[in-house]
Amino acid sequence: MRILFSSLFLLCPCFSTADEVWEIPYLSTPDWEKAAVRTHFFFPWKDAPAPPTTLRMFHDGKTLFFRYDVTDSDIVLVDSREKMSVIGDDRAEIFLATPDLKDWYYGFEMAPNGVMLDYRMKYYRQADRDWSGDFVKFTGTLTETGYIIDGTIDLAAMKSRNILQDDGTFYAGFFRAEFSHLPNGEILEEWISWKHSGTPEPDFHVPGAFGKVRLMFYHEKKPL
Repeated sequence: MRILFSSLFLLCPCFSTADEVWEIPYLSTPDWEKAAVRTHFFFPWKDAPAPPTTLRMFHDGKTLFFRYDVTDSDIVLVDSREKMSVIGDDRAEIFLATPDLKDWYYGFEMAPNGVMLDYRMKYYRQADRDWSGDFVKFTGTLTETGYIIDGTIDLAAMKSRNILQDDGTFYAGFFRAEFSHLPNGEILEEWISWKHSGTPEPDFHVPGAFGKVRLMFYHEKKPL
């Protein structure tokens, strides 16, 4: 997604912020087989099947672990390590928000070449371009069928920014930029998401783009 320019987020019709809560298990030992799994990702305003995306998550009371497994037969990457170059890349994205969904939310757009575009914004499209989200770490890996984005988020940092609440809940959004090469050499930009923002046109910078997530047993397992 282009956060400082004109392109827009797309979100699939899945659930509203008032409906489903995605529950993330506590695991004392890392095990992706026991993680929460979300595979419901698709094009929100396009009548066509999206290439598969799988997101797994679990936590250990201190860290939130995540992994995107992305199917992509035509990966687009800009030959640059600059932060803003990510707007031209295929990528997976995680957004974290405070309970007031018109207050700060935080974007982490992660390309498979290991470059991340991180920023914070307020509704509507008020960007803090100098912000750095160093509490999110990830690695990107190219595979035979696409790529993997594998990373961690520090829960204490989420708590200090009023993202993570005492009951273990927080608001988030999960997305994917799906780019491909056209025969004429141009790049086709399309967007995949877990839910619909409720807007008539693609737009992620609205409260309807977020859903609620709960860390199971967070009260019992969080560090003192």
